[in-house]
Order: sequence, then structure tokens, then C-alpha cells
Amino acid sequence: MKGQAVKARKFKELDAQLRATRMAMTFDQYDDIRERLDALTSSLSQLEETRTKAAAMLAEVETAKQESELVRHELSQKHKSLDEQKLAAGTRSSRHRNGKC
Repeated sequence: MKGQAVKARKFKELDAQLRATRMAMTFDQYDDIRERLDALTSSLSQLEETRTKAAAMLAEVETAKQESELVRHELSQKHKSLDEQKLAAGTRSSRHRNGKC
């Protein structure tokens, strides 16, 4: 019986050591995970800020592009109108020289 009591006491000691070791490992793992989570959260915040700035810049560029396209269209229309006026003036001038006016 004495041998069993010694074995039982030894088992309890070893079991307590195992639980303490597991607890310490769990806390270490928790700390590691917490640090990684904090780092990822910080990175995510920076990426969101970068994305927001990029979206704002894109909106500005898109607005400038639309404005440029409107100006280009207006200039194209003016160019076309001037070409038509030039052509009409050339036709009138040609008729005038030929005496067909």
C-alpha cells in the first residue's frame, strides 16, 4: 500500500507540473497571438488609410479626366465649325472669282 501512495503522490505532483506547464505555454501562445493581432490590426489601419487616400486621388483624377474630355469635345466642335466656315468661305470666294455669285 505504501508503494501505491508514493506513486499516487508522485502522479499528483507530475500532474500539477504538467498543468502548470500547459498553463504557461497557453499564456505564452496567447501573448504571441495577441502581439501578432496587434501588428495585423496596425497594418490593416495603415492599409485602410492608404486605400482611402488612393480612392480620393482616383476621384480627383476621374473628375479631371471628365473635365478634360469636355474641353476636348468643345475644342473639337469649334475646330469642326471653323473648318466648315473655312470651307464655306472658300466656296463663296471661288464662286465670286468665277463670277457665279
